[in-house]
Amino acid sequence: MSAVVAAVDWGGTWLRAALARDGELLAWARQPRPAGFDSQCDLACDLVGRLGTELGQPARALAVGIAGVVRGGRVASASNLGLSTPVDLADRLRERCGIPVTVVNDTQAAAVAEAATLGPGTAVLLTVGTGVGGAIVSGGHLVLGEGAAGDFGHMVIDACGPVCACGGRGCLEQLVSGRVLDETARDLATTGASTWLAARLAERLAERLAAGGAAPEDVIKLNVWLRDMANRPVVNKYWLQMFPDEHSRPARHTFPTPDLRDPLLVECEIMAVISEKK
Repeated sequence: MSAVVAAVDWGGTWLRAALARDGELLAWARQPRPAGFDSQCDLACDLVGRLGTELGQPARALAVGIAGVVRGGRVASASNLGLSTPVDLADRLRERCGIPVTVVNDTQAAAVAEAATLGPGTAVLLTVGTGVGGAIVSGGHLVLGEGAAGDFGHMVIDACGPVCACGGRGCLEQLVSGRVLDETARDLATTGASTWLAARLAERLAERLAAGGAAPEDVIKLNVWLRDMANRPVVNKYWLQMFPDEHSRPARHTFPTPDLRDPLLVECEIMAVISEKK
């Protein structure tokens, strides 16, 4: 029987770890990515160790796919992770985990796996998440260039566009990444620019409140938001659903307008709603 091996997907939002043997997934876990890079390293090793303990079979080797430019196990840069100076990540994790470690770019790792199922030829993979990544596999071999061949996320699309974490301006991932699409959808919903998204937001928040999953301050913010949407019938009906008793219904003019970008208010899977609409 082959040894158990571990893999870590080190992204801009989540750290995911998994254990596998002979291509079979045995266990997995994920946690939000901490801000500090040292804390991220600690979490990656902790997840791998914890999974091995729960499985009763520790990993014998670790492969890491990270959202950054990687050369020979060294992460040259990873702007979405707050890393601006090169780090020998393979060596650092090897010392902490005590097992052999291989580090590659996360999209390149995914491209190799996908290309293996497509047969001969050239395959290009584009990933959309916190950022935008890309990789190329040709003739069964990964095209590396200087470590970032095919990384389309930092192609400049709009020279006057928003500033990117890489230091450039108007990069592709500043225009179409999952993070940007999420922010845009939230703006459309919370400002009422999209009545359809606004209605879905109100509906989901109402469900959350009905299930007891919101704090009192969220109720106030929702009341204010619905007040501001009062002239939109498709949204306003959810106010009446929330407070069917007119005697206990809060007056719409009694609260100051909150910051409508507050994540407590808009935590409601907007992107899932967009997917459902499609």
